[in-house]
Amino acid sequence: MHNLKTMFDKIFDIHKQINKDLANFKGNILRHEVVQQFSN
Repeated sequence: MHNLKTMFDKIFDIHKQINKDLANFKGNILRHEVVQQFSN
């Protein structure tokens, strides 16, 4: 199981280098949510 964690850490480090602005300081990937409008 620890192998899975180390693989994730390596992939996540590469991801952070490529997409610097997409992850916050906690490591969560930010998304821009669209608020749906309901028509009346």
